[in-house]
This record gives sequence, structure tokens and C-alpha cells, in this order.
Amino acid sequence: MSQFYGNPMIFFPIGNYKYLWSPDILDFYARIRRIIDNQLGSSKEYRDNEIEKAVRTYKNTDLQEAINLGYEISFNVKEYYLVPSSDRILDAVKNII
Repeated sequence: MSQFYGNPMIFFPIGNYKYLWSPDILDFYARIRRIIDNQLGSSKEYRDNEIEKAVRTYKNTDLQEAINLGYEISFNVKEYYLVPSSDRILDAVKNII
């Protein structure tokens, strides 16, 4: 569920999907922004190295852990449903998973 940008939505992939998440990064965009902003006087090579270190923390296992901990999860999927979030829908989904 997206909870920091726009209206909260619940994501349901349709069919096969792949995913990535990092136990070290809650929000990838915010991390990259911070690397760039904090390293403005540094070389491009140094910034690229810091970004590469962040990317290497991503994994494609333990999806349930990522969901339980509330981490950002990136999906590669052809189709999906987005459902507006509500307490009623969240309770129904939690009972299913």
C-alpha cells in the first residue's frame, strides 16, 4: 500500500510478477535524493558508488517480511489492480493473507 504519496492504494498484481525491496531503504527516491544533495561537492564517481551501494542492498526474497515491516516494494508486472484503501478493505486483505 502506498501511504506517503497521493491517495493510499492497495496493489494487487495480476499473474506472474517479480519484486525487489531493501531492508535498509524505506524510500529509494528519498535515498537517492539524499545521496545527491549531501554529496554535491563530491565527484560523480563517488556519488555513483554510493548509489551502487544502495542498489546492492535490494533483494527478491522475503516478500512477507517487506510487507510486515512496511518497506517500499518495487514490482515488475504486466497488469495489476489498484484499490482505494479503507479500513474495511485492509481488514479483508489481512484475513486473506
